[in-house]
Formats: sequence, structure tokens, C-alpha cells
Amino acid sequence: MRFSDWADDPRKTARWQRFRRMLIGKFPVCERCGERVSTEGHHLVSVRHARWLAFDLENVRALCHQCHVDAHNGPISYRPRPTDPEETPPYGE
Repeated sequence: MRFSDWADDPRKTARWQRFRRMLIGKFPVCERCGERVSTEGHHLVSVRHARWLAFDLENVRALCHQCHVDAHNGPISYRPRPTDPEETPPYGE
């Protein structure tokens, strides 16, 4: 791992930007509501507590902005991830 990956906040690195683009490309529909376009990555375990999970796909969920705000205001549940990304349902299903 490069030193820049361990900046004060890993989410401010170029590596995070690439990871986020990959996450949203893989899960284009919000993993909570399933209705809106995912625009943000949300860490299930905060990078402040577990920096080694910052780029772990199992620790990050692709959410729309509103669901991301809700996630920071209290516990929420997520839709199960498809085992095959091609199975991602279209909006509204």
C-alpha cells in the first residue's frame, strides 16, 4: 500500500475516487431503497475505527444521497447484494 493511501482520511485519496467509481459502476442502484441512483459510498465500519477496511468492498455500500444521510442518522437495513452483478434489478423493482 502506498503512503498516500494512508492520508489523514483515506476517502480524500485518488485511490478512494477510483474505488468509489468502481463501486457505483458495480451497484448503480441504491443498496438501501433500490429506487434511486447510487451516488455515494457508505462504510459500514467507519474508517476512523478500522482504516484497513477503507477499500474493502464488503465494508462499503453504494447509496443514494438521502439513504446516505439516513445511514449517518441511525441504523438502517440494506437490500441483499446479488451474487452476480448482472442481476442488479432496474429502478423501481
